[in-house]
Amino acid sequence: MKKVLIADDMPISQMITDNMLAGRYQTFCASSAEEAIDICRKKQLDLILSDFSLSGVAGAELVKKFREEAGEDVPIIFMAADDVETESLDSGAVDFIHKPFPPDVLLSRVAKALENAQKLSASHETSEKRKILIVDDMIVSLMITENMLADKYQTFCAQSAKEAMEVYRKEKPDMILSDFRMPGMTGYEMQIALQNEFHKEIPFMFMTADEDKEVESEGLDNGAMDLIHKPFEPKILLRRVANILKTVGEIKDLKKTSTIDKLTGLFNKGSSEEELKKVCKKSHGALMMIDLDSFKLVNDIYGHAMGDKILIAFADILRAVMRSTDLIGRMGGDEFVAFCHGIHEESAIASKTQFINEKITEAAKQLMGEDMNIPLGASIGCVLVPQAGTDFTELYKKADKALYIVKKNGKHGYNIFSEDAPEDKVETVVTLAQVQMILGERNIEAGAMVLPFESFRTIYRFIKRTRAGYGKTICIVLLVLKRTAADDGTVPLKHAGDQLIECLHSTLRRGDVVSQNGRNQFLVLLTNTDGHYDVTRAISRVVENWGKLPESRSFYFTQEWAVLDA
Repeated sequence: MKKVLIADDMPISQMITDNMLAGRYQTFCASSAEEAIDICRKKQLDLILSDFSLSGVAGAELVKKFREEAGEDVPIIFMAADDVETESLDSGAVDFIHKPFPPDVLLSRVAKALENAQKLSASHETSEKRKILIVDDMIVSLMITENMLADKYQTFCAQSAKEAMEVYRKEKPDMILSDFRMPGMTGYEMQIALQNEFHKEIPFMFMTADEDKEVESEGLDNGAMDLIHKPFEPKILLRRVANILKTVGEIKDLKKTSTIDKLTGLFNKGSSEEELKKVCKKSHGALMMIDLDSFKLVNDIYGHAMGDKILIAFADILRAVMRSTDLIGRMGGDEFVAFCHGIHEESAIASKTQFINEKITEAAKQLMGEDMNIPLGASIGCVLVPQAGTDFTELYKKADKALYIVKKNGKHGYNIFSEDAPEDKVETVVTLAQVQMILGERNIEAGAMVLPFESFRTIYRFIKRTRAGYGKTICIVLLVLKRTAADDGTVPLKHAGDQLIECLHSTLRRGDVVSQNGRNQFLVLLTNTDGHYDVTRAISRVVENWGKLPESRSFYFTQEWAVLDA
């Protein structure tokens, strides 16, 4: 995923721009020139989208600072509410966008800038030399080494570790060839400092005039990829450098193929587990197990090619709802995992669950047609970190328990792990249309319905109760219990739900059926109605009786209903 820096000192404008891009690109946000330049230094960016003026730095000066840290080839797009298009393009930016801008305009301009940058990069790729930073406090030795490498590589020289670190920040060389022992800071100390600053392994080869075998062992033990003794012949140095660069390239390719799920582009199971072990130990947030409900039916009815399209769409939805700093992986089949940094509020988890369920239904209908009746959705088991622990294996088990409870209580919802009363924490976020899709039959066969005895007995008792209502309209009603503005939090949702069930039981007729879906949704089958008038009258009676209960001061319910098709 391409990396885009959004630099804007207006929080609302920055958030809007980030929301437009976050689903398609990995975004990094900065509110000041200093913060933006720091991101340029630490991240290998593909594009910079910045205000024309940022923290008093503007135009050409800002372009210069960006390129010093991000590199000359990273395209810069300026944006502003003022008409500074000419100044922007004259300063070196590749494009300018007037604020405010619609999402399609921004996405088109960003995509075009990245495409042009890629074409430019490809045209120079064959002639572009690999970068090598040479560090030696002895000027003669430094010059000799540079002369050996200059024809084949783009070289940069430094006479101290401090100078070398400044060159690395600016040029990001492919490897560093450094003297092992230098005054002030040794080559090894410089290697550790750079790797701590940039959070990645940096290819190092050390040079030394010391013939002591312990020095060679020390250099390699400290993480160098090779060590060469001075003086050395040009062909030996060139061969050793080429071997390191080849190995680095192979490692990069191997890491890419071994960590990414080929179908979705997310982390695969192994890399997800490896990263989450580290994240859970040091980060605060929410670990989520995410199941794509009813996915097997897609493969069974539409085939595996369509199943792959649904999985790709689901992965894109997860990217859209998560932030660029969050971790998302595919554990296999229809099982996914995510870690959302800094999230502890239930409202945020509920919002993400609702977004995922709404978008996967939309995507499925676009791919399979509006008549698609597979109840696709997401069930999410969540555990809070570090409240529930920091060991990934144990946290994963707890998230799995929370997910099982969601599955058992109707799917398409979320549950936050709790040791005390886990089933009381299930929240469902589906609409009435989604409930009907979950309850409905697919591929209805001719002939009688065959059911297990317990299910048969339930249907028998229901039909017996409603036998006088044959020929009448049957309606389904969805009630969603919500807290009022006056609620002070003293009345538990479970208690309010129990009271609403009792209210429905005592208010409605014996031929009607009531069921609870999760802890906040309630389903009613009105089996003997004449349509709109009877449904409205029944709901009005429930509203009236609910209003007589003390719980109505803390909770109210919304409702929607539909006529069951014959």
